[in-house]
Amino acid sequence: MRNRSFIIKTLCALVATALLAPVVIADPANDLLSRAQAGHADAQNQLATLLAEQAGKQQEALQWFQKAASQGQVNAEFNLGVLYLQGHLVPRDVAKAENFFRRAAEHNMAAAQFDLGVMHDQGLLGSRDPQKARQWYEKAALQGYALAQNNLGIAAEFGLGGERDLSKAQAWFSKAAYQGLALAQNNLGYLLEHSGRPADQATALQWYQKAADQGYAAAENNLGVAYEYGHGVPADFSHAAFWYTKAALQGDRFAQNNLAFLYETGQGAVRDLPEAVQLYRLSAEQGCAEAQNALGYLYEHGIGVAKDPLKAFDFFQRASAQNLGAASYHLAVLYRHGTGVAVDLQKAMQEYEHAAVEHDPRGLRGLASMYRLGEGVPQSAVKAYALYRAAASEGAPGSQFVQHAGQHAETLAQGMSAEQKLQAKHLFEQISKAAGKLSELLKDAAG
Repeated sequence: MRNRSFIIKTLCALVATALLAPVVIADPANDLLSRAQAGHADAQNQLATLLAEQAGKQQEALQWFQKAASQGQVNAEFNLGVLYLQGHLVPRDVAKAENFFRRAAEHNMAAAQFDLGVMHDQGLLGSRDPQKARQWYEKAALQGYALAQNNLGIAAEFGLGGERDLSKAQAWFSKAAYQGLALAQNNLGYLLEHSGRPADQATALQWYQKAADQGYAAAENNLGVAYEYGHGVPADFSHAAFWYTKAALQGDRFAQNNLAFLYETGQGAVRDLPEAVQLYRLSAEQGCAEAQNALGYLYEHGIGVAKDPLKAFDFFQRASAQNLGAASYHLAVLYRHGTGVAVDLQKAMQEYEHAAVEHDPRGLRGLASMYRLGEGVPQSAVKAYALYRAAASEGAPGSQFVQHAGQHAETLAQGMSAEQKLQAKHLFEQISKAAGKLSELLKDAAG
């Protein structure tokens, strides 16, 4: 499974974060205090930064930050924004945080511009506003602020708050990546890998490697995927397991799921079902739908765990709620046969449809079989034929799945009239083009 870094939501968290490095002086306590008392704004901010780290001095620190900010000291304005956003030393107040960040941003402080972008991106000021977020990211990015360059790259890649432009996305990712920002290196690698240009595969791996060398878990996972599937390198399960392990040890849920699969199947590692189950659990607890689906399958069939239909149903349901087609398919099977839940053919139909909409062709095949057998719906050779044809068209070419679906369609066609064949062909074409719910299409279809 592929993993990538999306928009970074990290607001500058350290009170000591400042645009300028502290001035090195012989006696910080006395010298800073005297200069701060004399009204020097820079000294007031630096003194506040030191006091904020000392027990019992926080309120004094807050007062010095406020004095410095009242003189337009940009770092103090920024630091007050952080304090109000975090609710540290003061009650949390997002509006006041935005005010101080804006004051610092108007003084052209890139970190403040970036944080304003994140606030609009997250909807901390009300509803999300990708357009304003993009505008603030651009201001910071043009000053060379790497995090903003990365976020602007993602905005351009996905058309958030403006036009979609992959060339601009690559350019912004590159700027941040060359500054050594690991998440941008990973994102650039992902963009290049999926560009459709074979020459970019090797370059993508180089960027993954640079990010992985910094211990960036997402890139370590992506290197594992490259080695597992032979993307730009010869397939090597041992190398895949190596990189998955490094990322999994950092708690990366995607790597935990991928490594669990290798342990489950014995590829690149000695088959170890207890270890696979443990890794799937760790991943599933972090919300990885693929891991939840895998655990559902293991509990359904009693692989590595005691067979437990109720737990299987629970895990499939959790994964299906995240729109994982495979889980919806398995959930449909449980509803259809009453495994771990009461038989409910209507819910089985709904889950088969959900699976089909999420591009799992087994959902189409499941619907086809219910129409063929008349389970929960009136029997219909026309609808069954069209659905089997649709399933075959979406399955992996040459696979047994495609062959079996095609054979069912051919068998049904032999018993249909010429008119029914025309209706079935027309319905198949409609299903192939349908982007919405199949239930409405099937309900209105003739036959």
